Amino acid sequence: MKIRGFLVIAAALFLLGCTNENKEESLDDYPADTPEEAVKLVSDKEKELKIYGNFQAHDELVLVVFKGFMNKEDIWIAEVEKEDDKWITKKVVLMEEPQKGEDPLIYSDSDKGYEAGYLEEGQTDFESGKNIKVIDLDEDSDRKILLKYIGNTVSS
Repeated sequence: MKIRGFLVIAAALFLLGCTNENKEESLDDYPADTPEEAVKLVSDKEKELKIYGNFQAHDELVLVVFKGFMNKEDIWIAEVEKEDDKWITKKVVLMEEPQKGEDPLIYSDSDKGYEAGYLEEGQTDFESGKNIKVIDLDEDSDRKILLKYIGNTVSS
C-alpha cells in the first residue's frame, strides 16, 4: 500500500514538473520569414485565412488585411513588425463595417502611425500617394480597405 501511495505522489510530482504554467503564450512567440507567414502562424490551423493584401507602412511595419481569423466573414488587420530579421504579428484588429452615415475610419493607432477604414462604394475623394494603399476585398463586393501611414504622432 505504501508503494502505491509513493508511486501516485511521484507521478503527480513528475507531471506537475512537466507543465509550463509560468509561461504565457504571446504573439511574440511566432516569428516568421514573411509578414503573411507571421499572420498565418497566430491563427487557428484549422481555419483557412484569405489574405487580401498588405501595406508596408515603413521598413519595420507591415499591415496585412485578411479574413478567416475567427470566422469566415470578418475582416481583420494584423500589425506585423520586423524584429531581428523576423516578422512577428503584434496585434490583430477587427475591421467592423460602419453603418451608413458613420465615419468610415474604423481604427487609428497614433503609436504605430496609421489609420484604417472602409471606402464607401464609389468613393474616390481620398488622397493618393505612397503613404496610402487601397486593398480590394472579395471580387463580388465593392468593399475596399483604405490604409494610410500618418507617421508616429506620439511625442517621446
